[in-house]
Amino acid sequence: MKASHTIITYILLWLLLGCSEPTTIPKAKIPKLVWQTFLASTGELTSSMNPVVGENIVIFSVTKGLDFQSPLKGYDKNTGEEKWFWTDIHPDSRAVGPLNFQYSYNGVLGYSTRGPVFGVEIESGNVLWTNTDYVDGRRENKGFSNVLINGFEEPQPGKEHKIHLGIADIEKGDWKIAVSLLGTEIWRPDITDFTGQVLPGGDTVLYLTGTWYRPDSIIATGFLKGWNITADTMLFDFENIESAGYLQLHEDFLLDGGFSLRCYDRQTGVLRWQRNIPNGVGTSGVVITGDKVLVNDGDNFAQKLHLFDIETGSRIWQSEVIETYSRLVVHKGVIYATGDRELKAINLEDGKLLWSIPSPHAKTISGAFFAPVVAIDPKTDRLFTSDYVYAMCYQLE
Repeated sequence: MKASHTIITYILLWLLLGCSEPTTIPKAKIPKLVWQTFLASTGELTSSMNPVVGENIVIFSVTKGLDFQSPLKGYDKNTGEEKWFWTDIHPDSRAVGPLNFQYSYNGVLGYSTRGPVFGVEIESGNVLWTNTDYVDGRRENKGFSNVLINGFEEPQPGKEHKIHLGIADIEKGDWKIAVSLLGTEIWRPDITDFTGQVLPGGDTVLYLTGTWYRPDSIIATGFLKGWNITADTMLFDFENIESAGYLQLHEDFLLDGGFSLRCYDRQTGVLRWQRNIPNGVGTSGVVITGDKVLVNDGDNFAQKLHLFDIETGSRIWQSEVIETYSRLVVHKGVIYATGDRELKAINLEDGKLLWSIPSPHAKTISGAFFAPVVAIDPKTDRLFTSDYVYAMCYQLE
């Protein structure tokens, strides 16, 4: 009798432990490693720049030692063979900062370090243009269509400050100032985020959010602006609003994620709905996927994902704790991200974790765990990431 109880106990323990293994379902099988290549040599680490996928090339970036310069490496996206290594870094350059210091369009990458901004041809690695006059590599590069946006601060006489947004054709690098905000001796402007669009008639519209703050205190007030820079007219200009963080543009709405998630009418700026996010929106920001909005919260120790209907703001689901510190990428109904040292897949339909896998080098190389970088090539259903040592390509299906 005791023997049979022991056997049953072992079976129950085996079933329980089996539940902790990666989950596989037909919709999102654990991916197959297609290729891997040594990315970071001695004194280097993978930077936080997301891989950039071109027609034949995928670009990774590394951070070089104590000088923190960030050269680019271009690999054949099908085989992992290194095709070019760009180290022509400006002497004032420093490491790439947050995840968005890049934007690519039509085979050109707009890329910034902490000095100038470069236009780099993805397939060859050739530098098409360099600019330091109307841009600041410490700020984000964002873009839409062929338009690249970057901001820079210009100190003024006395204690005044002026903030500019510069725009350029990403293929030409013909930078010009598009928007300027002038501060006073008491209040200074700071632009938190920006995005934009080219209207059907050809006009360019910029949306920007940020704060007016007092350097001598903690007092700050937020603003949100919609600016048709072609016609030089304001679509809307709101002051004294909640300080914002992440702007995303939908065909009808403007989404803003800061301490809460807010949805504005894109033409008038009228607030349609607002939903609180526990601990604010996390580092993955706001992702629009079809008629839904995906965000992660800012709890670094118990992070959850949230999915909302974009029309009504109704919550569709809230996930269990799923640590995600990379940008969220949605592909064929599955959310891909890295977090808690692993690469993860989450079902978009219900927010449940499908699988979570460690780096293939986690047991053999100290410090080899998945970096906060994920990119997908929709043409081949392949995912590109790194573990701070190797660049890797996975086949999703």
